[in-house]
Amino acid sequence: MRLGCLGCLGSILGLGLLVCLVGGAVWAWSGLYAAPPLLSPDPGKADPAALSRKLAEIGLRSSGRSTRTEPLVLGEAEVASLVSGHLADADLRLALVAVRLRPDRVSAQGHLPLGALLQDSPLAWMGEVVPRGTLGTPIWLTLTGLVEVEAPSGPRRPRHAEARLLTARLGRIPVPSWLLSVMLGPRGASLLRWQVPGAVDRLEVGEGRITIRTR
Repeated sequence: MRLGCLGCLGSILGLGLLVCLVGGAVWAWSGLYAAPPLLSPDPGKADPAALSRKLAEIGLRSSGRSTRTEPLVLGEAEVASLVSGHLADADLRLALVAVRLRPDRVSAQGHLPLGALLQDSPLAWMGEVVPRGTLGTPIWLTLTGLVEVEAPSGPRRPRHAEARLLTARLGRIPVPSWLLSVMLGPRGASLLRWQVPGAVDRLEVGEGRITIRTR
């Protein structure tokens, strides 16, 4: 009789655990494909000519062909244009929707197919068990972090800017930044760290803008 009671208790606990696992999986799946709180509306399109002039001026200062020292300011639309180009170079297939600049914070939001997020990552094996239609369904990716210019490692050495993630969300689900780096695989390093022209001294993130100060 005692063993029978223990068997019933074990069955109840097992059933409860199964229900929790199924419920957790359903919650995670629905949260993954749910739209997150959206960032500010699209600030509009950047003026390609104006952006090209600013980038060219940085190049001239780096080569010593310009003696101008005033800071250069990029608005959210211009930053979004640069980020989109950076993502295209990394072949991430992220359709950037919005960039928000707040004091000392940069947030970016867009959507990409789940399969593109798993591509070339240690989790790529999941692509073999997940239905192909699911892999092609877009999910939202929202990132917030700090962007800083690293100190030069030595004379005549290239300088780099680095983005340090503070928060990351897939759909409505918060994920640790390290997990996102694992999912991105080798592409993660090039996305979060990139070379900057030698004249760039520091980046200051303010309300709706990034100020580039040169040496």
